[in-house]
Amino acid sequence: MTLSNFDTSGFDKTGFDVVYPSTSTYPISQTTQNPYPVKVVDSSCNYLAIVFSYQYLGWTRRLYEPDGFTLELNTKTTYSDKFVLGNYLGFKDNKRFIGYIEDINYVQDKLTNKLTITGRDPTGLFANRIALHNTTTGTGYDDQSGNAETVISHYINKNCIDASDNSRNLSNLVLLTDEGRGNEVSYSARFDYISDIVSDLANSGELGFQTSYNPIDCTVELDFIEGTDHSYTSSDPVVFKNDFKNIISLDISKSAVGNVNLAYVGDSGSDAARSLDEVFVSSEPSGNDRIELFVDGSSTTTTAERTTLGESAIIENQTQTSVSAEIKADNSAFVYGTDYDLGDTVSLEFEDTVYDLKIVEVLLEFDSDNYKKVTLTLGKPLRSFVKQTKKDTRATAQEKK
Repeated sequence: MTLSNFDTSGFDKTGFDVVYPSTSTYPISQTTQNPYPVKVVDSSCNYLAIVFSYQYLGWTRRLYEPDGFTLELNTKTTYSDKFVLGNYLGFKDNKRFIGYIEDINYVQDKLTNKLTITGRDPTGLFANRIALHNTTTGTGYDDQSGNAETVISHYINKNCIDASDNSRNLSNLVLLTDEGRGNEVSYSARFDYISDIVSDLANSGELGFQTSYNPIDCTVELDFIEGTDHSYTSSDPVVFKNDFKNIISLDISKSAVGNVNLAYVGDSGSDAARSLDEVFVSSEPSGNDRIELFVDGSSTTTTAERTTLGESAIIENQTQTSVSAEIKADNSAFVYGTDYDLGDTVSLEFEDTVYDLKIVEVLLEFDSDNYKKVTLTLGKPLRSFVKQTKKDTRATAQEKK
């Protein structure tokens, strides 16, 4: 059974939002009344199929990292053959989500006939590009400073959209108008992965990023998220607490993994001639309580600049609190996507303690019964030792280039 056997008039660039009716012109997989159907699109933006019947769809929205998704369906589901590596999966909730298929797993035996598809949104492709712009001129580094949005946009544009070598440009990716959002940041790029640059600057600049599919002109639009203050003391608070009956489950974790309280910031010198500035907040730590980090300050020219760079690194790597809460998304006083969203700051009250935290992850889950579950991660997700070590190693390697 192929798609050509059925009415395909809706499979065009304006058909992304169409919810198809239950009629005899569609196969059984398309007659399920699911408000969140999944579309399959090829790399040329041609719509290949729409699937209403699946066992599970999970989409994780991340503020400082690419989104990720998992789709599970029966291997016998009509059009399951359209889910192939390189194609794109899309669906619409409060925005149009689009992601490319990276992994496919088939499990078929006497008890199971399951197809599991995973992938990321198009910003995941930044891991396939390194910073080459300006590496053959001047100092060999692409040094940038300014607000986070402008600096991040520069590295994306020069290496992924308007690169001097056209073959490096990613298809259909566009940056929306630069609004100069985010904290002041600086970066010296040379052969770094664009994914690392974007993630590092988004974290330090307190500026998230997201993509949305525009079906009219077949583009993936990359925009930035500054977030809105909905904390307890704001004019428009969003509060989660047991008394409000809007918390289903709660997991609060604190971690000192990767904690830093003193930074050695290197200047622009080289080898033995390179000077280090010691930077700490309040009083100098010592003994077992002293946790050091090297910070590359080769792009700085003054002690004040290196002090600011070191203080930012210390603040970014302080003891963390992460709160993961499954909340009632649509059956409470505060509705996800309407009253609050990814990047906003909200308050959570637990045992007489109020946490004012930014929403850094939103896990959207849909099952075969069309049940939608929303789980929030508040505060930065806890660093793993491996990730922190990788980041520190990259900084050391960069210092040697």
